[in-house]
Amino acid sequence: MYRSLVEVDDNEELIVPLRFYLSLSEDVLPVVIVGTLDNPIYEAHLTTSKSSVSSSVPPAPLSEHPSYSLMAPLISTDPSSEKSVIGYAGKDTDRGRHVVQLVAHASLDAIDSAIWSEKSMYLRQIDRFHEWTVSAWIPPGGMKFILLHEIKNDEGIKSFFFEAWELFVKHQLSPFYEINSPILSSSSFDQFIKLFARKHL
Repeated sequence: MYRSLVEVDDNEELIVPLRFYLSLSEDVLPVVIVGTLDNPIYEAHLTTSKSSVSSSVPPAPLSEHPSYSLMAPLISTDPSSEKSVIGYAGKDTDRGRHVVQLVAHASLDAIDSAIWSEKSMYLRQIDRFHEWTVSAWIPPGGMKFILLHEIKNDEGIKSFFFEAWELFVKHQLSPFYEINSPILSSSSFDQFIKLFARKHL
């Protein structure tokens, strides 16, 4: 189970799903670094200067997405049709946010299976659901850098991942950093990641 960065007491364990919040006011790219113990090391919502293709997701029949058919009781059906559809208004709605979370979580399984067949550290467009695409960077050591995006900018995304990985390696070399411990969002690491996003994405 992938856990969100939450502070709890030593004798209490709290498991919270990763959260990605998107808004239509600017294009936001959720990025997460997952540690070797399946815990998120770092989470950020990066902005991009490039605009996405569209701002809403067209409805799709549940039969086309068997993995998501478990959501059928939660989704309203059209009275004129017997067929349920997954329909989302846009990324800024609650339903749109939950879909983004679902896509990001589902991609982790695809990444885990692709690690053994791919020879490259950069897994380009490893998973896709409607207009959302997930790309990943899998360096030696078991870390996973995951980016959820709508833009098609393979070279920029690869360059972003490479620079983020170099920065992460430098961060790990610090004698004060404990492996698999969270990186604070107020750190210089966070500032550099956002700088790399503005530069490449």
